[in-house]
Amino acid sequence: MTATREPAGALDGITILDFSRILAGPFATQILGDLGATIIKVEPPAGDEARTYGSADESGRVSVTPGQLGPVFASFNRNKKSIALDLKSPGGLQVARRLIAQADALVHNFRTDVMESLGLGYDDARQINPGLVYCAISGFGSVGPDRRKSGNDLISQAHSGLLSFTGEPGRDPVRCPVSIGDLTAGLYAVIAVLSGLLSRERGGTGQKVETSLYEGLLSLINFHLTQYLMTGFLPKPMGTQNKMGQPNQVFRVADGWLAVSAVNDRMWQAFCRGIGAAELSADPRFVSLPDRYLHREELMHEVSEVVRDAPLAECIRRLEAEKVVCAAVRDLAEVAADPQLGALGTIVDVWHGEQQIPVVGSALHFSATPPRIRSGPPGLGQDHREILAGLGYSAAQIDELARSGALGPAAAAQPHMPA
Repeated sequence: MTATREPAGALDGITILDFSRILAGPFATQILGDLGATIIKVEPPAGDEARTYGSADESGRVSVTPGQLGPVFASFNRNKKSIALDLKSPGGLQVARRLIAQADALVHNFRTDVMESLGLGYDDARQINPGLVYCAISGFGSVGPDRRKSGNDLISQAHSGLLSFTGEPGRDPVRCPVSIGDLTAGLYAVIAVLSGLLSRERGGTGQKVETSLYEGLLSLINFHLTQYLMTGFLPKPMGTQNKMGQPNQVFRVADGWLAVSAVNDRMWQAFCRGIGAAELSADPRFVSLPDRYLHREELMHEVSEVVRDAPLAECIRRLEAEKVVCAAVRDLAEVAADPQLGALGTIVDVWHGEQQIPVVGSALHFSATPPRIRSGPPGLGQDHREILAGLGYSAAQIDELARSGALGPAAAAQPHMPA
């Protein structure tokens, strides 16, 4: 019998150097790895600090079990090989340059000018490899007065203005609990790398591509910013309300929370039938969408009074029968048990040594070149011999690099290979 070969990934044959850490960059390179690219994660001697980020229990205490990975690193670093390099050592810098010479793309999320100070900025890299797509992710961009400003997800949410209209009216700002600044920048980085590779494939050359957490969030709140620039109107906190249609928010019911998006007049009438309050659809205050905008607070009060004692499951059943867009607000235990996750193949198991870790798989589906999980998150520097041998280093040279400390303490502690 002929062995069946797994289908190639869309990015099979593409090698990407991942100098990034924690979240934005690792998220981007994991997506590219799922699509088939070979991802070489270049870590500092102590490793990506996300390796030590642990899990919070119900009391809020955070801990990492010795010898095991926490959920942050595990969630964003599958399908990667790891090598630890001291980029301030001559040997480590030499290895980095040889990696750049053979790579198709490079991704980093250091502060502006950090890679330049190491001799690995874009101008240095393109001298080594003119075809390299060099992707820089920063907090605020590489130009302007904030170019060297430190940034992370919370800071980007604050600096972009997003936090000025989160939360409930009259309450403190509320950070989006998903690291939306990091993750948005990661997605833009994927788009940038793929576009750079496509341009090169079409006869172009390598280039530097950039994005930032700040710009990514501004792109998400573009309507609100444009509205301000056009009208001077500043958005205010609205809780779960969405201004695009009314009612379009979450309501408390007898045994939980009901999310409803009845965004036009037809849906509003169906919603009223579903909750058994057809009279509301005929109320002059609420007949048309402009009326409902004008009397939004009264509308919220009237609907809340109708549904507050209604069972959640019954609300969902009746509204779905009327084809109203709605959902229960679920916790993650309910989400994890959702049969839709099984149908989509969303949860997949990866291995880190003897540790089996359930993670969220790729959100992409390709008919010919499907994303695949080829390996779990790597141990620190676990692939240094394979990577260095691929660069032409002999076993003796690899041993010397390990002894010199260029590969970090993890490599130095491993047994030497015979010359």
